[in-house]
Formats: sequence, C-alpha cells, structure tokens
Amino acid sequence: MTLAIPDETSATDKCRPLGTDDLKSNATVVLDRSFLDHFDVGARPDSRWMRSYFRPHSVEAAHTHSADEQVVYVDEEFSGAGRSPLGLNPFAVTDGVLTIRAFRTPAELKQVLYSRPYVSGMLTSKNFFAQTYGYFEIAAKLPVGSAVWPAFWLVPRDKPSPPELDVFEVVGKEPQNVYQTTHWAYPNGHASCRNAVADLSSRFHLYGALWTSKYIIYLIDRKPVGITITPPHMNDPMYIIVNLGVGGAWPGPVDAATPAQSEMQIEWISAYVIRR
Repeated sequence: MTLAIPDETSATDKCRPLGTDDLKSNATVVLDRSFLDHFDVGARPDSRWMRSYFRPHSVEAAHTHSADEQVVYVDEEFSGAGRSPLGLNPFAVTDGVLTIRAFRTPAELKQVLYSRPYVSGMLTSKNFFAQTYGYFEIAAKLPVGSAVWPAFWLVPRDKPSPPELDVFEVVGKEPQNVYQTTHWAYPNGHASCRNAVADLSSRFHLYGALWTSKYIIYLIDRKPVGITITPPHMNDPMYIIVNLGVGGAWPGPVDAATPAQSEMQIEWISAYVIRR
C-alpha cells in the first residue's frame, strides 16, 4: 500500500492540522502489511486477542481501566469477584463485522462486577502482536451518546505508558469529533488533533496513524489530517488496544441520557511496516 504524506519538516511538538494543500510535494510512503484481522472466521475474536488489560496484580485492575471509568470489561468466561463464569458476552461477529457492545450491568451482578454500572468489551494484541513504527488502521463505525468513549490506541509492550499513541478517541458528548493524540507524559504532555466526521456513527470510516522515528501522521479515510513530531522515547514495540469505554473524567459520568446499550462495529484492524 502507498500513502500520500506531507513533508516531514512540517511536524512540530503540537498536532498541526493538515489539508489537501499540504500534499502538493507528492511525497509517499510504501507499506507492507504485517497484521490483519478481518473478523471473518468464527463467532468471536480469535486467539490473537486478549480480552483484558495485562495487569496480573489484580483481576479487577485487569478488567477495568481507571477509578473514574464506569465500565468493567468482560467476556463470557469472566467471573468478576465471584467463582463462576457470568456468561456476559459483549462480542459478536456477523458477516465479517465485529460488534463490541456496551450495556447496563444486570442489577443482580453489580456486586460481583465491582459496582460498575456498565459492562463492555476490549481487545488487546499484547501477547500476539507488537511493532515499532509503521501504519496502524481500523475500519469502524463508532457509537455516540452521553459518557460513551470508543478508542483505538497503542501502548508499549515492555515498559509502562506513556508513551501512548491514540489512533482515535470519540467522546459521545461530541458526536462529530474525532480526537487523535500522542502522549509522552501524564497529565499534560501530549499533542492532540481534533477533526469533524459528521457521519461517524452511521458509516464506516478508516482511522489510521503513521508512526516513524521522526513524526506521527494521523489519517482519516487515508487522508492525512494532522502531524506531530515523535517523542524521543517513543521507540519501542507497541501493541494494539481497542475498547468501548463508558464514563470517565473526559467523557463525563454515566447519567440518564447514557444509552442503555451502544455498539462499536469493526470491519478490520491492520498494521503495516514501512518499506520505504
């Protein structure tokens, strides 16, 4: 695959917006695919994916993201704080499309699910696939709504984050905005671009990031929309996370307007190495 890209010298420590005028130099990058899941085999994500964070010190920590996020990530085998699988399945694969569903926690299970009001699903490639530099892409239709927070992001395989590369995040209270962010320190070390995608909840779009040793370019539908310099310590293999969050400091807390159920649909997730 070949992508048209802007001149790398336009990168700064901020996320600089890009438009068609930035591509007049006819610069390109040639890519070879290194990872692909089309979700066209079986009725659930395959063994390439873990369904929780890699946090061995605590079952609760592995299945939740932060204290203020109001969701627990489950699959049908997850027991929560109990001893028996709860049979909650947020995943479905139909006609080559993976659906991740977030829905209200059944009242009778709240106690064993850490009192969080929603359950949802997440996937991580930590045990199967990680890569230093390259192009990472997802084809997805994204949910919106109060407190809804879908994301596709990369974190280091062998050391703590940050750094972190957010290929996209959507906070449901801003139903037309896609955020694409590079983090190098919490809470304030980041460069973020925001772009409007009017039909992100009704059509599939491609969300991508091209990560090199010098710069990161964010793309929507394979058109560059933002560029920033690569932080000096973002040079280790990173793995993929995709999740449908609910609640948190950024999207806001769950309230009466939060959908009882929301769905993120994914046609594929892919990665490429840079040939030249």
